[in-house]
Amino acid sequence: MKYLSFYFDPRCPDAAQAFDALPEALAGHSVEVVYRPVPAAAQAPQDEALLHLAWACAAPAGQPGDTPGRWVVEQLLHHVRQHGGAARLEDLAELARRLAPPQDPAGEAVKQRLRREAAAARALGVSGELPVVALDGRLFPSRDLPVSGMGSRIEKS
Repeated sequence: MKYLSFYFDPRCPDAAQAFDALPEALAGHSVEVVYRPVPAAAQAPQDEALLHLAWACAAPAGQPGDTPGRWVVEQLLHHVRQHGGAARLEDLAELARRLAPPQDPAGEAVKQRLRREAAAARALGVSGELPVVALDGRLFPSRDLPVSGMGSRIEKS
């Protein structure tokens, strides 16, 4: 089985399109997708809150389920589509009630986790332009490699 990391910021314009294309692009391949929400750039408070909510929906680091699952990511992206780029904190509170995260999105553990994930992504070369797909140690920015071409990349790796 291969592992594919999908680095994204829910507010990036291409994130939803790449996310939606993943199931078809990966059909027939033994691949587990790991979703890693990270900031694309400096974030406004509501943007950080959205990323904190994503990580609050995952189990603590090192435990099974320690990254946000596909359903959570889908809900985050739907929220951004519905509310646009300037989601109000009140709208995020409603989203948090629906997602019922096991961790406190405003808690220090979640904030530290986001900082660690962002630093780890930068160390791999993930920066600014998201989404990025990582496969076998190689990064494929969405502008350079359509997600629909991932199937052939998986076969070659």
